[in-house]
Amino acid sequence: MNDFTNDTEIFEENTRTLLIDGDLLIYQKCCVHNEDDDIDRRLITNYLRTKISEACSASNCGRYRVFLTAKENFRHWISDRYKINRVGVEKPVNLAFAKQWSVDHMNAEYELYLEADDLMAIHQTEDTVIYSGDKDLRQVPGAHLNANTFQMEHVSELGAVWTEEAAGAKPDKIKFNGYKGFMFQCLTGDSTDSILGCGVRKRLTYKSGPQKGDMYLKRLGIGPKAAMQLLKGCPQTKQSFFHVVKREFQKLYSEGSAMREFEKEANLLYMVRDYDPETKLAKRWTYDEREEHLNITTGEIL
Repeated sequence: MNDFTNDTEIFEENTRTLLIDGDLLIYQKCCVHNEDDDIDRRLITNYLRTKISEACSASNCGRYRVFLTAKENFRHWISDRYKINRVGVEKPVNLAFAKQWSVDHMNAEYELYLEADDLMAIHQTEDTVIYSGDKDLRQVPGAHLNANTFQMEHVSELGAVWTEEAAGAKPDKIKFNGYKGFMFQCLTGDSTDSILGCGVRKRLTYKSGPQKGDMYLKRLGIGPKAAMQLLKGCPQTKQSFFHVVKREFQKLYSEGSAMREFEKEANLLYMVRDYDPETKLAKRWTYDEREEHLNITTGEIL
């Protein structure tokens, strides 16, 4: 087996490149092997070697690139609540080791203030394949390797939202991709990253039970089923999807703030596609397609 030491070519005859979500691949295995000893660390590194080789073979890719997320994150310039629910969460003991090992032995890459998701989206072309179990990457058009089935899939620019009742999946599990999937996310938000989407956070009081009288925060807004129905009932065009989401934000917010809130939530969800590493400028998603860039290191919008 190729030892991957400072070498990203494993099948020379195949010209495509596999873009690997190192964050998920490493984190999941570190949760399984969480003892602070050489045995668990060896199991982790052996797993990474094997998994990458298998993924390259399944996707017919002759090269691979592993991407990691840096500690700093430009989305905190957009909202200070982004991923706030993860603050203080204990990390697997071997996580730092595994990330450094992937940098040293698999040429893993990272860019300060960007996430691995953004880097894969930036580098996706006709000659690459994205390999990630993160649903957010499915908004990026092109070839994808399904992390669960190892089957190749294609995401179109327009995209889709559908329910899946496959074996092992939750009943009526909603899946999404492409632009339509992105608009779906703008409606529903993402609770794992503290993104509200078309919703607001309200302070409520428990009415009964052992916590009666205590206060708690709850998101109130459009959920997945409602979002799917809204998008299902409109013409299958980007413009139609956009106007559905725009209308819902205008219902929730005043005329002067609706589109500002729409753009804020959208840019928390949007995978960066256009980025200049020299100027540190990332192109933002804008509702009216105006040219606007964010300096990821300072938060300045140009």
